[in-house]
Amino acid sequence: MIVTQQYLDNMELKLGKLSLERCKEIDSMPIEYPYDEIVSFHTKFLTKDVLNFTFTSDERIVFAEAFSPMPIVIRESEKAYPNVYLLVIDDEFYELIFDIDSVWRKSDRYYETIDELKYEHSRYILKKNKKLENRPDFDVIIKILKEIYPFRMNVRHQKNKRNNRETLDIIYEGVLY
Repeated sequence: MIVTQQYLDNMELKLGKLSLERCKEIDSMPIEYPYDEIVSFHTKFLTKDVLNFTFTSDERIVFAEAFSPMPIVIRESEKAYPNVYLLVIDDEFYELIFDIDSVWRKSDRYYETIDELKYEHSRYILKKNKKLENRPDFDVIIKILKEIYPFRMNVRHQKNKRNNRETLDIIYEGVLY
């Protein structure tokens, strides 16, 4: 599927569990463990291990944190083990890594309050991904990531009756989206 601006304009995001059929499709994809050694609780991506997916109402686009190093590994290791996110578009998947330094740098965040809502604006650097970059709809996919990544946090904020909202800008190959 080529994702169009019209699809983006009309997409409805959800947070939660996927249908059993979609889970089976994703579980059959050859998603590889990204680390050289065992540093994660899971060494194979399985949909049953994900508590909440962020997805479009038609389930054609799915986003989740796929692999994450255990906290003790982060604390004790000299190496950096990034979180790996999974973006699935129909029957294709993309393993995405955001530059972890950019995620925690205070200079890449700013806050503002509008109508009693506290907005946290973040700027993440998406590491080079040739497979994603070669898509003819690459720019639209980046726009979807800008919506889908903070959506899960915003749902949690609303559920907990917090007046916080998050927005995201993505930098890819030096270009700000």
